[in-house]
Amino acid sequence: MNEWTFIARAIPKGQPRVRATAFGKGRVRMWTPSSADQFKSAVALAAREALPADITPIRHGWTLACVFYLPRPQRLMGRKGGARERVPHIGRPDIDNLLKAACDALVDSGIVHDDAQLYWVTAAKYYAESGGEPRAEFHLSANTDTEVQNG
Repeated sequence: MNEWTFIARAIPKGQPRVRATAFGKGRVRMWTPSSADQFKSAVALAAREALPADITPIRHGWTLACVFYLPRPQRLMGRKGGARERVPHIGRPDIDNLLKAACDALVDSGIVHDDAQLYWVTAAKYYAESGGEPRAEFHLSANTDTEVQNG
């Protein structure tokens, strides 16, 4: 099993939903907002720097552990011991949308072959430490004992 740890230094953004706009006579234009593009680029760049080029794309089963640190609101800055507290983030963006953006970035950048090969994931989201930077920390493992199956 090969393992890598990397940090994406950007504000975590969830993958937005696809939008549709009607125009003309029954014509529809489908598009995806670009609000998560900067975060996805940061994930891809951090992963490329951490993983050796000779093993990408990962074509085995893989696991992902990640912790998202979102911007800390002003109301939490003055708490006693705020710099050391790990305050859970229980609002939007949803954790599944954050994971979707991260997995899409890994696939789109060619780090992994297919996110369907992800077989185990653990994730958490917290507010960044007082004075700390928003970021996402990842631990990716490629299980070389698993074989890719067509399906």
